Amino acid sequence: MDREAVMTTSSPTESKQFRSSVVSMFIFTLVQGLPVTFCLLLAISWEMGFPVTPDQILHILAFTGGFLSIFLLIGAWMLSTFCPTSFSADGVTTRSFTGRRFVRWQDITTAKTLRVLNLKWILVYPAGESKAIQVPLFQPRKAEFIQEIQRFAPPGNPILNQLQ
Repeated sequence: MDREAVMTTSSPTESKQFRSSVVSMFIFTLVQGLPVTFCLLLAISWEMGFPVTPDQILHILAFTGGFLSIFLLIGAWMLSTFCPTSFSADGVTTRSFTGRRFVRWQDITTAKTLRVLNLKWILVYPAGESKAIQVPLFQPRKAEFIQEIQRFAPPGNPILNQLQ
């Protein structure tokens, strides 16, 4: 199957959309972002000649914890809102800031699970593709999400093996 046949087939208009969990994404980015931002601000402060005192550390922690948390929460909300996943009788559709990807059920050759900290995805590989479609499993309505996949995916589809 060629790439054009897999990727240019229009996704159906009648499908249920699922948005990723804002809380899960926020925690994920916070756990990564806080230490990195704190160390970066501490290093900048040190390089600028400011003494590293307990007071200075508290100021950096307050700034990092406050402002960074707000930005990360907004970012998690934007990802959840503007990058949904949907399923239909025809296949799986994911959206991101770079565009939409659709793959038909019959074109899915492999599915693998990817876990990074608290987040889990199913990586769906279409026939003739090396780039996976990422289906986020961190859903606020996870039971309904899994039921929707099971309802539409044909028996024996590789994605079904990754739902545990």
